[in-house]
Amino acid sequence: MKKSTVVQIITTGAAVVLAAVLTLTGCGKKSDGSEAVSGSPAVSESVADGSTASSSGEDTPVTDQDLPLEACFELGDYKGLKLTKNNYTVTDEMVKQYMSSGSEVEEVTAPGAAVEDGDTVNIAFEGEMNGQSFDGGTATSYDLVIGSGTFIPGFEDGIIGMKKGETKDLHLKFPDDYSETDYAGKDVIFHVTVNKISRPKTEDAEQSESAARSELEQSYATYSETELLGNAWAKVRSNSTAKYIRRKDIDTFRTAIEETLNKQLEADGTTFDDYLSNQGLTQDEYSSNLESYAKELAKEELMIESLEKAEGISTDDQEYTDTLQTMADQNNMTVDELREQVPDLVLKQYVETKRLSERIVSYADVTEKTADADEALQNMS
Repeated sequence: MKKSTVVQIITTGAAVVLAAVLTLTGCGKKSDGSEAVSGSPAVSESVADGSTASSSGEDTPVTDQDLPLEACFELGDYKGLKLTKNNYTVTDEMVKQYMSSGSEVEEVTAPGAAVEDGDTVNIAFEGEMNGQSFDGGTATSYDLVIGSGTFIPGFEDGIIGMKKGETKDLHLKFPDDYSETDYAGKDVIFHVTVNKISRPKTEDAEQSESAARSELEQSYATYSETELLGNAWAKVRSNSTAKYIRRKDIDTFRTAIEETLNKQLEADGTTFDDYLSNQGLTQDEYSSNLESYAKELAKEELMIESLEKAEGISTDDQEYTDTLQTMADQNNMTVDELREQVPDLVLKQYVETKRLSERIVSYADVTEKTADADEALQNMS
């Protein structure tokens, strides 16, 4: 891990995170999540309850007075909450697709080898409808994982059993609810040629499948726990009332945000003007988003401080120190190096939101249930 790389932190609850701080793109910008620290220069965010850095703080009045915590925030019930924990079941099909998408593949060169479910094939195809080719229906070199459900029903199944160099006509029909209404319900013929067949590199297929299942189960277990913590945090937030946001707190977070952004730009070797251009932002839009994020962070800090007071914990206790050390160890850096890359203010929000969320869950009445794994997979992707 290079010191110049700005770490990316994901909260367990609704607190705005470093990722959101750095992007400052406002609503409508798509971002993908990554776990605690990443070496990638791209910045992303993931909030367990599905929320993002928003302007919800806009509804709370801002005061120039240095009001005490109790005058700014009324903490609601946080003990004895009724929560639901989703347990996600990993199916054989999910393991198969995971292995196909995540494994290195090598070309199958055995004489007479035929396409099997789970193979990655490079194909050429041309689609005809009423004897005419159509937009999007032709390719000369397309990589397709068989069983991924990328193409219309029957297409991938029709390729199973084909050999390298073989050409075959697939007589199919677009689904009635196909997104392109001009094609919906229409008959189509695809002339398909297999250019290459590839399979995951595996010394022991059973061992590889076992490892893939274990990785998937761990990912879903982590997601389930993070989701639970996020929902717990969101419920306490909904039970509480922010009366005022202190201007001094907003200004403090504005400084932290800009400090973090400047570090990221320096690490990327880019300028602020280039950043605005890449994000499609004007200076005024950037300033507006910066203010909104800072307000949200300041408002979130009120809830963190209120819970800290109620629980009798602070950043001076050993638990906080140990958590920082664990984060540093997990990412092969010292605590000082971690602090060089991320402002203490942002680290504090991450650590405190996480451990406070864990306490809220420990006090809660948690019901476990089996949930739709596909929905969780979409959220994790």
